[in-house]
Amino acid sequence: MKYQPIYTGIYTYSYLLEINVLNIVVGHEMIKCLDGEEGYECKQCGDSSFQPNSNRLGDKCRLRKSCSGPYQDFADYGSTVADAHCKCTDGYHFENEDQRACVPNRVCGKGYGQGTYGVCEFCLTKQMYSDTEGRVQRCKPLTNCEKNNRCVVKKSNGTFDNVCGPVVKDTNDCSSVVKGPEDSGVSGSLALILGASFAVFVIIAIVVVLILCLLRRRKQRRRGQKPLTSEHLEMLKARLLEQCEKDDALCKKTISTSFRVIEDRIDRQIWTLPQELFRSHYQPGRYEILVEKYKESQEKYAVNGYLREWREWKGCNQESVTELFHCLGQCKRDDIIYEICNKLRDDIDITFDEEAGIDANNPSNRAKNSFMSDIVDIFFPCLKSPSKDTKNRKAEGGETTDKLLEMKSCTPPDVDVKSAGNLYRERAHPSAPVFSDDSNSVVDPQLQGYDRQFSCPVQCTT
Repeated sequence: MKYQPIYTGIYTYSYLLEINVLNIVVGHEMIKCLDGEEGYECKQCGDSSFQPNSNRLGDKCRLRKSCSGPYQDFADYGSTVADAHCKCTDGYHFENEDQRACVPNRVCGKGYGQGTYGVCEFCLTKQMYSDTEGRVQRCKPLTNCEKNNRCVVKKSNGTFDNVCGPVVKDTNDCSSVVKGPEDSGVSGSLALILGASFAVFVIIAIVVVLILCLLRRRKQRRRGQKPLTSEHLEMLKARLLEQCEKDDALCKKTISTSFRVIEDRIDRQIWTLPQELFRSHYQPGRYEILVEKYKESQEKYAVNGYLREWREWKGCNQESVTELFHCLGQCKRDDIIYEICNKLRDDIDITFDEEAGIDANNPSNRAKNSFMSDIVDIFFPCLKSPSKDTKNRKAEGGETTDKLLEMKSCTPPDVDVKSAGNLYRERAHPSAPVFSDDSNSVVDPQLQGYDRQFSCPVQCTT
């Protein structure tokens, strides 16, 4: 927009009046025309300047604050019609209104908050409080108990908030307590929290009981699994091969278990086994290729390498398991076969007799006790019935049982003191060979044996 006021050579009042009435809005400045024409035009202020007044000739746009000093930041970036405003970071304040520099705050105690220009103000005079001390805290508004129909139980002194009581009908009569929906909601929430806590506790207790039962069953299973004889191991091997024919998952598990055992136990037969495994390979000289490929590797890496190649060739099925066992037998490593079968003992449905240390009525050598009996044994051990072994030991008799305690007298029937043995002699006899002057020879002591089952307690001496 261009303006061409009449110029008479001097700035007269009429000339200035004519310029003032021109409509130059805020945020702009008046400059001379740049195209060489006479007159003036209106130009908007730049990004870093502003003009808050209606413009007049010579009134240029002003620069905004940069807020680039230490510990300063922008509170308001400003615009073309307003200047920017700066603020200090937490813990600092301006000394005065010019916002030139930020200085550290004073430490205000409880009941006081940071005020203007770093002055600590008493919060209670402004119906506020402050429960901390430091350089950054400010006063916080007090709770209006009366606004919520509650009485003030403890009035604030500026260092803590007002303590409100329950809802009442009249704030002037604090005894007229009303049980409103808020209190019911609080009670309901508390009951819900307590119920949820109890449920979590019950779940945790159940999980702990399950873990204890599982550990107990595993311990019983390991305790009951005694070493098998070679005949039983052969039966276990035959049953494993029989079940592998029906169960592909068992085949894969057997192959993976065999690989781990072979890697740990093969030892000197490290290159004898691959010779047997790849004897029927379609590629001639496959064994020599494997030896050349893995001879520089560590033993376990070499074993794992050619076993993997053999599995890729044969797969995981009953035939591959049978052939692997056959090759181990050719290498005279039946001990590895038996160890593999023993590791898979829990996965095979087989029952041995008592000679193998396994109950014939207990398939897979698993614990007879049920889950409930496990719980009873864990939490009520006194209610546990005596085991079968304990009953057998009591039936056999001996000093390890209660037989002596059940006797009415310590003196056994039909046994006199003289025939009781070494402990009940009329006089002391030597306990080692002695030289006899009568017969001019060495005489051995004559000791009389005694059934310890009927012995009576005596004082021990050296």
